[in-house]
Amino acid sequence: MLNNHTHLNDNKSISANIFNFLCVGLIASVFFTNLVHIRHLGTKLQLTEIIFLLMIPFIPYKKLIGYNLKHNRNFILIVLIYMAFDMASSLLSHSKAAILESTGRFYLFTIFATLSYYFNTLNKNDLLIKLTKIFVVCTFGIVLFAIMGYMMAFKRGWAPYIFNATNYPYFGSIYRLQGPTIYPSMLISVLIFLLLFITGVWKDSPLRKTVTIVFALLCVCVILTFSKSILLLIAAMLIFIFKAIGRLNKTALICIVALFAIPMIFFTQVIVLKKGSQEMENLKSTAFSTNRIVFQTDNYVAIEASYLATKRADIAIARDHLFFGVGTGNFNNYLWQYKERLGIPPRLGHFDPHSTYLGAFAENGLFAGIMLLVVLGFVFNEFAKRKDLLTDNFLLALFLIYLFFLIDGISTDILNFRHLWLFFAVALTYLQISKPASSELTAEINN
Repeated sequence: MLNNHTHLNDNKSISANIFNFLCVGLIASVFFTNLVHIRHLGTKLQLTEIIFLLMIPFIPYKKLIGYNLKHNRNFILIVLIYMAFDMASSLLSHSKAAILESTGRFYLFTIFATLSYYFNTLNKNDLLIKLTKIFVVCTFGIVLFAIMGYMMAFKRGWAPYIFNATNYPYFGSIYRLQGPTIYPSMLISVLIFLLLFITGVWKDSPLRKTVTIVFALLCVCVILTFSKSILLLIAAMLIFIFKAIGRLNKTALICIVALFAIPMIFFTQVIVLKKGSQEMENLKSTAFSTNRIVFQTDNYVAIEASYLATKRADIAIARDHLFFGVGTGNFNNYLWQYKERLGIPPRLGHFDPHSTYLGAFAENGLFAGIMLLVVLGFVFNEFAKRKDLLTDNFLLALFLIYLFFLIDGISTDILNFRHLWLFFAVALTYLQISKPASSELTAEINN
């Protein structure tokens, strides 16, 4: 009897070790979203999905469900309500692709639940050290892809890890770093996540020298994306400088974010050029603008960017399909019907909604759109309630990462970003275990 009990405990220990090992792999994999290409699936099946499939037999389902229902109940409830409306819109669209897309979002939610449980088996220091080590390795991986990409690009004129942008607004024809992701705008999101995390742990990290090197490498990669989101990173660094000199308060934070976010959002929606310039002529044949003049002065003209054109389409589709939208991922199937009506030239191609918020209303309808805002508002409120938000370095870093996601969501579809759901797990866990009573919570989980 004793031998059987010992054997059972050994099996549980082996299973737990495998689960923990696969969780580490799962965390690292979310930043590498363009490595596997399978016919008919494209880039939907990546290392994250492969690792998750391997993890299924080793997940401690009873503990995982029990923990999440107790400590993440409110978040889970509103996310599931949102996903129910998301799935309803896809079912009503009678599109198998839309149903698969909605199912994929539920899968991302299960990644959140799994990692949230895993993080809460660690104390605060162990969590930060483990994540720092994982993110250091990920950074070196991204840098390796960048080096290989630019070497191939300069030799061949193209590379799988580089986006060859011809007549890119303000810069001309350039090589934009996209690394192991699908496009540069996803890479900048990954890089800012990693950079702000590193900034948050730098002061108290036992790996400070390594973290400093990683910070520098990430900054170089950020510059090579040639993304307007760099403005938000500058704002975040300025906020940390204000904190270091003791001048940071809520008013300063709001002013700094607004100072950099407003120009970024504005210049994402319109392209401002000098009248009669060669660059203005070059843009006419690209997919970066519609050539529609938004406003002009005596010397300059603001031309509608493709991002603004897709937002007009988002609004039109949402208005025509008010309650349940056109189905998750079906925006492209309807866009061609609206191009002529809205004056969008065919050369712009079939873009995604290019807005998390307007895209939700267009694809999933009024109810899902409102619930998505509730989900995002809930997480924002969890940060806002913390009195130590502006004094805890790591908590401030997490909040700035979240602000970046929220602002980025104006012109990017972030819900399918795997690292967004990793962020939710890290943020909600840290908000719990950094409270004074967190030691009792950790002890409860470990038991």
